Amino acid sequence: LESRTWPVRMEVRGFVSDMNLYMEASDVLLTKAGPGTIAEAAALGLPVLLTGFLPGQERGNVLWVREKNIGELAKSPQRAATTVSKWLRDQDALVEMSRNAKAAAKPKATDRIAEDLMGLVEGVQRTATGVLRDLKERAPSADWTLYGALNSTRSAVAELRDTL
Repeated sequence: LESRTWPVRMEVRGFVSDMNLYMEASDVLLTKAGPGTIAEAAALGLPVLLTGFLPGQERGNVLWVREKNIGELAKSPQRAATTVSKWLRDQDALVEMSRNAKAAAKPKATDRIAEDLMGLVEGVQRTATGVLRDLKERAPSADWTLYGALNSTRSAVAELRDTL
């Protein structure tokens, strides 16, 4: 693709680690229906033209993009080119899809998931501490290997909390 002559200004890139910069500079994103890419595009207010999806696991993403009116599916290169050309000539449509994308975005979702998981871990830790405390009171001469394991778990939870 790099050696081909294009009728418009075109840059062909392989894998890049700064995709967010390319997305921020774009008017439209062409991509397969991967959930992470769609979520990132929505957070940026970037309309998406989906060029394909994995049956089953990504089909719902196509439906979501259409339902939220932030893009469309175009499986063939001709349809993709026609759709992008139409969008680029209709700034009102692009602005509407961009607005819809931002409204549908959940930019703090990952943080909320991590906080919920941390709450679950801390809840399990509190429960385990209470159970072991009760066992220690009822059977003071028992082998307390589990109690040592709980202390190790406390350290791991504290380390996990520090990373969030």
